[in-house]
Amino acid sequence: MPVEIVWSPLARPRLREIHAFVALDKPEAARHLATRIVAVVETLRMHPHLGRVGAEPGIRELVIGGTPYSILYRVRGQRVIISTIWHGAQEDKRVQA
Repeated sequence: MPVEIVWSPLARPRLREIHAFVALDKPEAARHLATRIVAVVETLRMHPHLGRVGAEPGIRELVIGGTPYSILYRVRGQRVIISTIWHGAQEDKRVQA
């Protein structure tokens, strides 16, 4: 049974930020990356526990293969809440949402 995907107030702007940053040098790669991130998030609709257990309680992490990005999310009943999109080189203050 599919679950609902909910993007936190932090996650959607983060996706736009990633797209804008990559697009400065590689517009086509930025579009491809954003599309890929959304597609990976959509796999959580049918497989909400696909990601590994995260460093913080209740958080799961799903790595976007071949990129430095991970999706940080929570599973709450029939919802997957996308907390943020994380770059591996970021300072380790992962989830606020």
